[in-house]
Amino acid sequence: MTHALRTPSPAAMRPLDARLLLADDDQVLRRSLQRVLKRNGITVSCVGSTGEAQALMATERFDLVLSDIHMPGGGGLALLESTRRTDPDLPVILLTGNPELTTAVAAVNRGALQYLLKPIEPTDLLRAVRRGVQLHRVATARRRLQELHAKVAEPTPELHDAFDRAMDGLWMAYQPIVRTDGTAAGFEALMRSVEPELPHPGAVLEAAETLERVEEVGRIVRQRAMAPLRMEERDELFFINLHPRELLDEQLYSPDGPMAGYARNVVLEITERCALGTVPDAAARIASLRQLGYRIALDDLGAGFAGLSSFAVLEPDVVKLDRSLVTDVDGCAVRQQLVGSMTQLCSDLGMLVVAEGIERVEEWETLRTLGCDLFQGYLFSRPAPWADQRRRGAFLP
Repeated sequence: MTHALRTPSPAAMRPLDARLLLADDDQVLRRSLQRVLKRNGITVSCVGSTGEAQALMATERFDLVLSDIHMPGGGGLALLESTRRTDPDLPVILLTGNPELTTAVAAVNRGALQYLLKPIEPTDLLRAVRRGVQLHRVATARRRLQELHAKVAEPTPELHDAFDRAMDGLWMAYQPIVRTDGTAAGFEALMRSVEPELPHPGAVLEAAETLERVEEVGRIVRQRAMAPLRMEERDELFFINLHPRELLDEQLYSPDGPMAGYARNVVLEITERCALGTVPDAAARIASLRQLGYRIALDDLGAGFAGLSSFAVLEPDVVKLDRSLVTDVDGCAVRQQLVGSMTQLCSDLGMLVVAEGIERVEEWETLRTLGCDLFQGYLFSRPAPWADQRRRGAFLP
């Protein structure tokens, strides 16, 4: 079926210098989309099948792929899968006139940036394309910086000294993860630094990676995060972030480790942004942690356009939806469909769903109706020392 586009609104975005591959077997729609995109400074190459798209991508560079889900040669999902194998940084936006739960879930599982429904509003199309191009440029720049950093980064004495000071002053803040009635089902333990040279967790972890001291950070965090449970018996869960390299630390599996006696209260969060493929025997290591009594959470589900290969490796007990799916979900039908699909899938698999990054009541109300189990964000409480959080009985906004 052909879907015509209306003329873009006067508030159209400024021209975007980018190269886009448009794959759709509907020639009329393809021309309509191409006109809108070209008027906004985007160079568009059009094809009508999956095979044509794959052949063109083998010889030309693009900033984004816009593909129909149903078309000859395997469709958009096959194109998405082959794109992820050859270029994990290239964003793919999928289009469909017949939204289905299975295709929405498959699109997310294979790393689609977005899932747009036909007929497409020009402003929605341009907003999605602009976001995708910007993400691609950021990802490309980050990859180049990482490559450069790997070549030139030196563990200087000054960095060692700053890292030592950060470890000495490292403390834990706690943010509640609440039920629908506002009571705390758990708390996420978040490390905080008082060292001016390493003022936030990202800086601390980057320094730890450069200095090859990630294991040291993990041990200190695990020791200090357990302070509330050492002070008093608690029923709540404590969510502890785990860097993939920590899976190689034998202390994590030791019965004498700082968390061992509290395993039933501990949920180990492993981010979806991390490459578990670099950890030997990752699945076996996760299974060992589960045997010790720990629960496993997959953090940042749906972040950017990363793939979800870690989902299969972790088989998580808890899934945390990335804030990119949560922000303004009350006003976005596509986000609502994706969140609804994922909550249904996780429910069928017996997994709890935590929506994080909630800042507005409207987001919270929408997420409750979409089936999320638990909620986290500034709406309920900012991260704070344990002494401040333990005094509160409920965290309703």
